[in-house]
Amino acid sequence: MQCKACGRYITKDGALYCPQCGALLSEAASKETKRVLYKLANTEGRNYEIIVNESDFIINGEFWYLKDKDFYASKTKRDIAHLKDFIGMGYLAKRSYRKTLLFVFGGSVLELIKVIIDKITDLIDKANDYLQWINQSVSMPTWMTYTLNITAGICVFLGIILFFSKKKVIEISFTNKRICVPQKSMTQQEYAMLYKSIQKAKKHGGKDVY
Repeated sequence: MQCKACGRYITKDGALYCPQCGALLSEAASKETKRVLYKLANTEGRNYEIIVNESDFIINGEFWYLKDKDFYASKTKRDIAHLKDFIGMGYLAKRSYRKTLLFVFGGSVLELIKVIIDKITDLIDKANDYLQWINQSVSMPTWMTYTLNITAGICVFLGIILFFSKKKVIEISFTNKRICVPQKSMTQQEYAMLYKSIQKAKKHGGKDVY
């Protein structure tokens, strides 16, 4: 059997969907699965599945909602959106507001550490000014120096990661929700097939199947 959508030859008997692009393989499969027009199956590199039928977009598994310019993981692991509310799809690379706040917090901690080190150093210098008359001196404990330096280094390292890290997703937008999945979890062909199936279902009420 050959997939009419992508042209791949299917050797598995009784297969309902193309393993390459996810399109339905025949009219019989369409009838057997009733109103399902397209299915993007859960795989080893994809922790969710997407089903498009005549009127609904269904997602099961791990995905995010984009709300108030930030990402929130789905707690129910399932959602259904009406295709009449579909707005569009697109690739999105976005830095999380929460990560930006953590970056600012890390910078504040780093500045606080610097202030603490400067204060301790000033106190030690003043103490040594008095102690020099009796040939004595004090210094910052080694463990304190190591601890402060290590903490500062960790803050710098995490700050760099947080500043440059962006979540790369595919955003599927509806009037009442914005559903996002990892960009790397979907090939360009799967993306195109999903978008095409949603557009066809929305325009023709699901009568156009592959």
